[in-house]
Amino acid sequence: MPSFTASNSRLYIVFVNTSTGSGTAPSVTSVSGAGLSFTQIGTAGGLVYSGTARRIQAWRALSSAGAGTGSITINLAGISTSMDAVLLEFTGADTSGTNGSGAIVRSATSQASKVKTLSVPLAAFGSAANRPVAFFSHVANEATTPGAGYTELDDGNHSSPNTGAQLEWHATAAQTTPSASWSKKQDCGGFAIEVKAASTP
Repeated sequence: MPSFTASNSRLYIVFVNTSTGSGTAPSVTSVSGAGLSFTQIGTAGGLVYSGTARRIQAWRALSSAGAGTGSITINLAGISTSMDAVLLEFTGADTSGTNGSGAIVRSATSQASKVKTLSVPLAAFGSAANRPVAFFSHVANEATTPGAGYTELDDGNHSSPNTGAQLEWHATAAQTTPSASWSKKQDCGGFAIEVKAASTP
């Protein structure tokens, strides 16, 4: 990722989508850079979908001191035929715990085959002040449409292999069913997170 300047006491989340032409998509083994120490969110290895050809993972970081300027490095366990990655910075998130652990209430994943839409249900939020963020990827070189009420933060698509990847969040509500849609029926996967607000007891 390009160089950027990180800030202390802000939550950073990196979503990564990897792929392979045969076998199993490689996993991310570590994420680091800009004075931040990243920890994987959810189940080790994340979500494998489209058989085993695609994989989505998420990593978190939050530094109380020592954040700096630099590139984010993503290390893989093998060779990926492509990689889609996004870095998200949150202000106003809970700063307790280690590497942003206090800001991540829960996460969930979902995958499906040959569909035009996917949702990733989350359990009822711990506070109305908390917010959902979700990353979706599907096996088509086309744009993605965010779910109702969600703000699209990033939308990228490419060929070799065909991929559409999108990041969204809900700025105004503790909405528990982030979703996304696209034009063609394709295999897809999604990763959703409930982010805890700093004001939550």
